[in-house]
Amino acid sequence: MIMQQTDGKTCRSCALVCRAFRPPSQASIFAIIDLIPTGDNAKRFCDILTDSPHLPLSRVLGLLGAITFFSLDLKPDFHGYEVPQMLRTAICDLCRRSHLTSLQLSNIDLVDFGEFAQLVASPALTELTLLKIVLPTPTNDIRLNDRLRLITCSFDLMGPTLAIVMAWLLEAESFSRVRVMNLSWHAGTMSHLQKLTQTPLPHLEGLFLHSHDGEYFLCKM
Repeated sequence: MIMQQTDGKTCRSCALVCRAFRPPSQASIFAIIDLIPTGDNAKRFCDILTDSPHLPLSRVLGLLGAITFFSLDLKPDFHGYEVPQMLRTAICDLCRRSHLTSLQLSNIDLVDFGEFAQLVASPALTELTLLKIVLPTPTNDIRLNDRLRLITCSFDLMGPTLAIVMAWLLEAESFSRVRVMNLSWHAGTMSHLQKLTQTPLPHLEGLFLHSHDGEYFLCKM
């Protein structure tokens, strides 16, 4: 069966045909997961997970071994609600055990550096997007993935977090194959971005820089 180019509705129908059809159908259905809580859905989602510890969330996410793209965006609607520990643990475990090629994290304030290490653990990652996330101070006993060879990356981070991310990726030589970079800067971040000018980027084709005044610059390399 050819399932990769089949639409979701057809895949769902195929999954109900027989047991043999189920694995390839579900692999296509759950190839992409996008968690974007909005409005009251954020509170209801948290309340369900908090009030229902019997829900086998980690087991459900553990079945999604075919995921290649994962996006987690805790929009302002989610502020004021603490993400349940079971959800954080399940998401970290999913990212750690999967072979993600694309990861997007937005509007997240992480208090556990170990959780970030699990989120970026996939050795297959070629696309990394980090937007308005906050990282705690790294600890010496936790090592970040040093096997990344990014092709596309997008960062919108404040100074301390950007320093952590840049130090990690530069030390791991993760930019050696990068082709497209999208970078936003704020006060105090330019010194960290300037370190890129001292790094060989032989495959870089486009560099997009964004400031708060909305101006964009495209540098063809």
